[in-house]
Amino acid sequence: MSWPHTLASTLCSSSAQEVESICIDGLFVVYDFLTEGEEADIMEMIDGVDWMLSQSGRRKQDYGPKVNFKHKKVKTDTFVGTFI
Repeated sequence: MSWPHTLASTLCSSSAQEVESICIDGLFVVYDFLTEGEEADIMEMIDGVDWMLSQSGRRKQDYGPKVNFKHKKVKTDTFVGTFI
């Protein structure tokens, strides 16, 4: 992960990738956190969620409570969460 120098207050370099990146105290990147099988399972679950048309006509997947950005309202009564 690499950021432009203008955004970085502290730069560090990674010898493994030979790139400069931002060092953020307490933030760690864990490579290969998921197996390829776990990644495929997650992608299958995401792809299995129905696509809906938004008010602008774009396709979207709904996660979480219903939000009306125009009227600045959130409906939480029908949201019960998602079980994995």
